[in-house]
Amino acid sequence: MLILSVFLSVLCLSPALALADDSTIFGFCAKYPNAAPCHDRTTSNPVLHVIQVATSIIAVIVAIAAVVMIIVSGIRMITSGGNQEAVSNARKRITSAIIGLVIVALSWTIINFAIDKFIK
Repeated sequence: MLILSVFLSVLCLSPALALADDSTIFGFCAKYPNAAPCHDRTTSNPVLHVIQVATSIIAVIVAIAAVVMIIVSGIRMITSGGNQEAVSNARKRITSAIIGLVIVALSWTIINFAIDKFIK
């Protein structure tokens, strides 16, 4: 229960942390408008920025979940004790996790590519 509450509190705080932009707090972009953090912004359209941040957060969450699923399935495969059905189920979960990870990575790449082309 403690792990779940810690996970949920980190999950609730991550959008606020991800949307925090500390480069303008001290007027950094006003002093150095050609600096990389100021120059590589998504423009003045906040919707596109929110979409990029949301897809990045979702991609990280799915990547963590896929790695956990692969580790747990590997442990189940090792501890199956020769049970072919348990080995087959663990192998299917590992395959599903890898396929899901590839799909999310491709989706993230396509979305960021489209946003970059749409802006520039």
